[in-house]
Amino acid sequence: MGTSTFMDGKDEESGPWYDLSAQDIQPLYPEQPGMLSASCYLQDAWCGGSSLQLQGTIPPGEERVAVRLFSLQMPAPPKLFLTLLYKLEGPQPDDFTVALEVTTWDSGICLEGNPTSLPEPNGRYHPRFLPAPPPGLAKLLAACHRGSQGWTSRCYELELQDCSLRDLSLIVSRQQPSPQATSFTCLLGEIRVLDTASVAASPPQVHSVAASQLWWQEGPEPELLSLSLTLRWSFPPGRARWFRVLSQGARCRLGQTAPQVLGLAQGCLFRAVGLVVPRPAPGQSCRLELLVEPVLRDELPVDPERWGRLVLVYSAPGSGAGSDGH
Repeated sequence: MGTSTFMDGKDEESGPWYDLSAQDIQPLYPEQPGMLSASCYLQDAWCGGSSLQLQGTIPPGEERVAVRLFSLQMPAPPKLFLTLLYKLEGPQPDDFTVALEVTTWDSGICLEGNPTSLPEPNGRYHPRFLPAPPPGLAKLLAACHRGSQGWTSRCYELELQDCSLRDLSLIVSRQQPSPQATSFTCLLGEIRVLDTASVAASPPQVHSVAASQLWWQEGPEPELLSLSLTLRWSFPPGRARWFRVLSQGARCRLGQTAPQVLGLAQGCLFRAVGLVVPRPAPGQSCRLELLVEPVLRDELPVDPERWGRLVLVYSAPGSGAGSDGH
C-alpha cells in the first residue's frame, strides 16, 4: 500500500494503491518511549509503497543502539547472504554507521520447551561486510552496488554451524564518542536474508501470455492507431512481488526499439489502455511485442529469457470493416 509505487528508489507510478497480497513480511515495529520509534513512511521507499522509518536517540556515553526488527525462529543454513538498503536522514547523516546483527542459539535448545519462553541467545554475530560479491555470485548480489536516490546498499556474509536463528537487529552507531545524546533518523528500504543453496536454483518462468478484449480506435494522428487490451499469464503463486509490463514497441518494418514500461501488475492480469501503434498500410503487417518481467520477492534478477513474451501481428482490415475491425 502507499501513495506511489517505488522501484529502485524512484517514484515509478504515482497514485494511491492498496493490495495486502503484495505486502512483505512486516517487522516488529519496536518502540521505546523517548528513545526509539518506528513507523510506516509513505513519502519515500526503495521498493513498493513505503519504507520503515526509525527515529531514535543514542544515550550519552553509549556508542550504539540495537533495533530488533525480526524474530526469525528457524534453523540456520550453513551460509547466509544478507542485503541491506537504508537511507540516513537529518542534518549530519555521516555521523552514523549502520550494520546488521544476528543472534542465535544452539539448535538443540531451539526445539525444547515453550517457544514463548526461549532462553537467552548463545551468540551474537555481526555478518562480514562484502565490499564486492564473491566470484560466481555477481548477478545474485547485484544489489550490493545498486544504491541510488540517496539510498545506501550493503551486502554481508555469515557462516554458521549447528545453530538456529533467533533475531535480526539493526545496529546504529555513531562515528565518534560523545558525552551527549545523539538523535538519528534512518529509513529502511529492504532487508534480505538469503540461503545460498536455495537461491542458486533457477527462478520460475512466465508462461502462457495471452491477450483478450482488444479495442482499436483512431489514433492521435492519421498514421496512428490506439489499442487497448487485457494481458493474462501464468506464474507460480507467491513467488513474485509484482510484474513489470513492458512494450518492445510496434513496428511495420525490420528493426527494434528499447523496451518501455507500461505499468506494474500485482497479479497475473494487466489492462493496457491507449497504446499508440503505427497504422499498417494496405497489404502490410505490423508487430507489437509485449513483455512481462517478474519481480521476485527476494529481488533476485530474472534473465529476460524467462520473462513472458507476446507478439501481436496486426494488419489493415479488408474493405468494409470499421475502425474496430483491425
